[in-house]
Amino acid sequence: NTVTRNFVHSISLPSAAASMMGIVASSGNVTYSNNIVVLGDATNNVVYGLYDVNNSGQTTNAHLNTVYISGSTAGNNFSYAMYSGNAAGTRNYRNNIFNNLRTRSSGTGLHIAMHYAIAGTSNLTVNYNNYRVGASGGATLGRVVSTNLANLTAIQTETGQDGNSVTSNATFTNAG
Repeated sequence: NTVTRNFVHSISLPSAAASMMGIVASSGNVTYSNNIVVLGDATNNVVYGLYDVNNSGQTTNAHLNTVYISGSTAGNNFSYAMYSGNAAGTRNYRNNIFNNLRTRSSGTGLHIAMHYAIAGTSNLTVNYNNYRVGASGGATLGRVVSTNLANLTAIQTETGQDGNSVTSNATFTNAG
């Protein structure tokens, strides 16, 4: 299956109890490519740009996607440009732009470009991505389980991958 050329944007939620999700990879063998996800507002929701559940037997290929998370919060909820939920299946994330420029004025919520909920790199290929977070307000470039990774070198050390990835400002003509 292929999910391609989608523009996901302008999602609104009725309350802070709900999670905002752009694209969710939950089962099967799927390639997600050439999608644009633009999420963000001033609510205190948990925000997922691209959420890979990665169940056993699942293969997720994410290539050439652009995720842009913006907005500001005053709370403890996290936001993720890319969230990898498990290591049970095959994960292949390459040539993506993961921007999380969301900030917080108070609280403890983090705003993360790339998050791995499970430690370990079995069945993982990740490279040629561009990760970017804001300058303050809970900005964290990467995270593995509960370990925050402040820069690309820390991500590369933790995963043993991402050798050709960068952290540069992807200039968008129109960021959504």
